[in-house]
Amino acid sequence: MFCRKCGKEVKDGLKFCTNCGAPLNQTSNGINAGSNAGVSESSGTIDFRKNDNKKSVVPGSNRKKNKNKKILIVVSVIAGAVLAIALIIFALIYTGAISISIESNERQESSIDKDKKSGKSSKNKDDEEEETSKKSKKDKKKKEKSKKREESTQAATVPSTMPTVAATETMPTMPVVNNEFILPDSNIRVLSRFDLQGLTAEQCRLARNELYARHGRIFDDPNLQSYFQSKSWYYGTIPAANFSESMLNDIEIQNRNLIVEYEKEMGYTK
Repeated sequence: MFCRKCGKEVKDGLKFCTNCGAPLNQTSNGINAGSNAGVSESSGTIDFRKNDNKKSVVPGSNRKKNKNKKILIVVSVIAGAVLAIALIIFALIYTGAISISIESNERQESSIDKDKKSGKSSKNKDDEEEETSKKSKKDKKKKEKSKKREESTQAATVPSTMPTVAATETMPTMPVVNNEFILPDSNIRVLSRFDLQGLTAEQCRLARNELYARHGRIFDDPNLQSYFQSKSWYYGTIPAANFSESMLNDIEIQNRNLIVEYEKEMGYTK
C-alpha cells in the first residue's frame, strides 16, 4: 500500500503514513482510496493524482491536535492540583486543625491583653492601697487626739466636792487643786483673777503648761516632762518644735494670756 500524499510505501493495516503522518484509507487493491491514483497498464507504474472533487488533508493537523491534547492535559493537571489543595484545606478546617491554631493565637493575644490590664489594675490597686493607708493613719491620729481631748475634758469636769456656801459667806481664796490638774477646767471655761489667787510661781507655771499638755505637746524641760508624764491623762505625741499655737482654742488662749499677766503682776516672771 502507498501513501496518497507522499507516495511512500507503507505496510498494510496502518492508519497513518509513517513518513508524513497523513491518514490512510485502505482499499481492496492495497492502494490509498480517495485519490485518482491508478496503475498504468502500459508502464505498470502507479499514477498519483489528486481528486479535485474531494478536500485535501491539511499537513500537520495531527500535530496541532496532539499539541492541543497536551495543553488540555496540563490544564487538567493544574486544575486537579488546585482542587486537591482546596480539598485538603477544607478537610483541615473541618477536622479543626487550622481552627485550633487560630484559637491558640487568639488565646495568646487575649492573655497578653489580660496581662497588660492586670498590670494596670495592680498599679491602680497599689495606689489605692497607699491612699487608703494614708487616710487610715490620719484618721487614727485624729481619733487619738479626740480621745485625749475627751479624757482631758472628763477629767476637767469632775464634780466639785465643795459645799454650798450661803450668799452672806465669803468664798475661800485658795483655788481648788486636785492630783491631776492645777486648773481642771481651764480648757472649757474662761478664768478670772480670782481663780489664780493663792497659786505659787511653780503652780502658775504648771497651770500655764497644762494648756499645751492637753494637746500632747512634748516638753524640752525634763522637769515639766516628768511632771506631766506622771498624769494619767497625758499622752506626749508632738515635739515642741512641731507644736503650733493654733492648736489651742479661744478659751485656752485667753486663759494663757491671763496666767502670763498674773505671773508678771506677782513678780513670778519678768
